[in-house]
Amino acid sequence: MKQIYILLMSSKTIPDRVIRSVTGYKYGHTALAMNKECKTLYSFGRRKATSILNGGFTVERQDGPFYTIFNETECTIYELDVTDEQYMTLNSLLDHMVYRMRTYNYDYLGIVLRYFHLPVSFKKKFVCSFFVARLLQVSGIYTFPKPDMYVKPADFEQIPGLREIYVGKYRDYKREAV
Repeated sequence: MKQIYILLMSSKTIPDRVIRSVTGYKYGHTALAMNKECKTLYSFGRRKATSILNGGFTVERQDGPFYTIFNETECTIYELDVTDEQYMTLNSLLDHMVYRMRTYNYDYLGIVLRYFHLPVSFKKKFVCSFFVARLLQVSGIYTFPKPDMYVKPADFEQIPGLREIYVGKYRDYKREAV
């Protein structure tokens, strides 16, 4: 068995505030980490810390520009057991996406259309929670009881076997990889 880590986050940015006000949930961002250290996160969001218009697939670092600027980001970190095969499949999917990072974009239009319950998704366009849900499904880890394009940050708390391991400021999370 191996573990993966799902992070639910609130950076207190304008987009985060909008998402939280619409969903009524305390977190507006979802990210995935492949080890307990959680220093490297995979998600969809800003490619540049200072611009919300240039969004897409991101590899975020705890000590990187975004979390340096938005250092009051709050989070809950969850740990989930997965099989070795599921872990390798997920890791392979992430490697593939990292290699083709610039071909994946943030789904600005889709997020608005799905808010009005129009079931649309565009090739290589995601929002953070849709991205993490899709990876969990494709790697055989978990399938939500609704289409992955409708998954919101709060939905991740319903995954069976999920264990909360940390609540607090992301900058203060310091764990050694096991």
